[in-house]
Amino acid sequence: MHGWQAQVKVRVIYCDEDKAIRAGPSENLQVKLSGIEEENVLSGFVLCSVAKPIPTVTEFTAQLQILELLDNAIFTAGSSLAHSFCC
Repeated sequence: MHGWQAQVKVRVIYCDEDKAIRAGPSENLQVKLSGIEEENVLSGFVLCSVAKPIPTVTEFTAQLQILELLDNAIFTAGSSLAHSFCC
């Protein structure tokens, strides 16, 4: 659901099933929230500050370096799908 927003409060953060006060890049977290039902939180939702929302883009330019190539890799010209993380 694009553009859907709810004001929530973080109750507790778990990192590898242990309570945490912070986490770093690539760590798997479970965040318990108040102000929204768990079934209304879907994969891909972004948790950010109301005062400083994360900006979105529809296009960006990138240079990629391939470190390992699988035997069955398929390359095509044109559009690509990328899932990226920023730190």
